[in-house]
This record gives sequence, C-alpha cells and structure tokens, in this order.
Amino acid sequence: MIPKEVLAEAAQLIVAQNPEKAAELARRVIGEGNDPLELMNNGFIPGINQVGELFNRGELFLPQLMGAANAMNPMPIVVPCHRVIGTDGKLHGYGGGNGLPTKEWLLKLEGAVMA
Repeated sequence: MIPKEVLAEAAQLIVAQNPEKAAELARRVIGEGNDPLELMNNGFIPGINQVGELFNRGELFLPQLMGAANAMNPMPIVVPCHRVIGTDGKLHGYGGGNGLPTKEWLLKLEGAVMA
C-alpha cells in the first residue's frame, strides 16, 4: 500500500504540471513493488481532478490544464492513455489514430465491454 503522503505528492505534481518529477515518483513507487493503478487512481487522478476544479473556478487556464494533462500520464507504457475513462464513465479525448473510434477499438481489442 502506497503511503498517503506519497499519493498526496503525486497529486501535487500533477497540479504543479511537473511531468519529470511525476515520472520520477512513478518509477520509484512502482520500482518498490507498488501497484501502478493504485498510484494512478489514488495519486494522479485526484491531482487532475483538482486541476479541473481550479480550471472551473478560473484559477487555471488552458495552458496550465494542458501541462497538467501532460504530467498526468508520465509513464504511458505502464498506464496507456487509451485506458483513461472520464469520470462520467464515457470515452473522452484521444489523440491517437482517428481519435475516439481508435480509443474504443483499442479497448475492445483488450476485451473491455463498452456500455
């Protein structure tokens, strides 16, 4: 189990738009034998949620939002970005191939059931 302080640090690195340090933290935490999905779900995703809240309040703007998104997935080989689903359970944003149809195709290829 990843310590709460480390998960809080992961979230803060996303808010700070720091992909290098986020990647360094991810490598260290995963290298210690921790579950990468725990880091993603309990560290990085809360960070991007906080960025969204700041954006909605007008405290961050598009460049900062994009910087945080870049920091969100510092290790795309460990957690491929096509597996990131919106909080509403729907597919959102994908820059590979033909966009969302490609994302859906990749997920189905991996055996995901689309609702």
